[in-house]
Amino acid sequence: MWMRRIAAWEFTLAQIVCAVAAVLFCSLPTVAQNKPSKVTVGYTGLGGVMISTWVTKEGGYLEKNGLDADFIYVASSSKAIQAMLAGDIQFLTSNTSSVVQANQGGADLVIIAGQVNRMVNSIISLPEIKEFSDLKGKTLGVTRFGSYTDFEARYALNHFGLKAGKDVALLQIGGQAELFAGLMTRKIHSGVISPPFLQKALEKGMNELLDIRKISPQYPANVMVTRRKFVEANYDATRKFVKAYIEGIHRTRTDKDFTVKVISKYTREKDAKILSDTYDYYSKDAFDRLPYVTDEGMKMVFEQMSDTIPGWKDLKPSSFVDMRILKELDGAGFVQQLYGSK
Repeated sequence: MWMRRIAAWEFTLAQIVCAVAAVLFCSLPTVAQNKPSKVTVGYTGLGGVMISTWVTKEGGYLEKNGLDADFIYVASSSKAIQAMLAGDIQFLTSNTSSVVQANQGGADLVIIAGQVNRMVNSIISLPEIKEFSDLKGKTLGVTRFGSYTDFEARYALNHFGLKAGKDVALLQIGGQAELFAGLMTRKIHSGVISPPFLQKALEKGMNELLDIRKISPQYPANVMVTRRKFVEANYDATRKFVKAYIEGIHRTRTDKDFTVKVISKYTREKDAKILSDTYDYYSKDAFDRLPYVTDEGMKMVFEQMSDTIPGWKDLKPSSFVDMRILKELDGAGFVQQLYGSK
């Protein structure tokens, strides 16, 4: 009799243990699913083209969309791409030509959104240089060769009938702060400058030879990038990132007070007028509500760079761009919900 009771008790205990284990086991996927995806986002400049990216972080949109994101500054697109290929960065801002160059070398990078879809900088010169033609025989500073400032410099020179390397020497200086310092110390005759350094240069008596926006076609100056294998393995996390970025653009375009504070934090600029002017310069024209990268824009990159890199003119945009997520969000009316009828 007692043997049957013990056996019955052991059977019941075994059932309880199995039931508890089953509950715990079944709950694990839910816990994992609700846990934010850990990612690292790299931004590659301290100029105004980064404003919407900074706002995406500071506005809490990455966390809101379920991403636990570290946010790091990398001094150049090429270095950031190296970190991405090493697995240290999952999303980054980059100039488009660096992405193309990396993929031509065997990388699997893919553009998932535009950041700035037009040229937005200015060419600033020393006070004695009054006309664009006066640059002949002089130097023009860019951040780095292959960067969007390099692209803009070459485009502007071609527009005015000057040849980079022949009529005007292009010098690789560093970041925007270094370009500004180069002008102030007269180490360069001119430079491709963006706000807030643009306003500072003008206050110091420098000349604005050209507002490049006035001659710019639609062109993906800077873009949002990840790896194709990351998208395929982490499509949901990639979608969350793009959605968060669109919300960051919306905040940038519609909340000047908040955005000015963010600009001040990242640039360490305290002058209220410079901060306000920087916001006004970028807020509406630089950042599209839906940051598509078009085939036409990519073909322009290929054509412009084919002068220095043979074979680029025949490249296909589809090898570098994936707009699936933007199209999904667009089709779902997400952007229309953000902006309403405005």
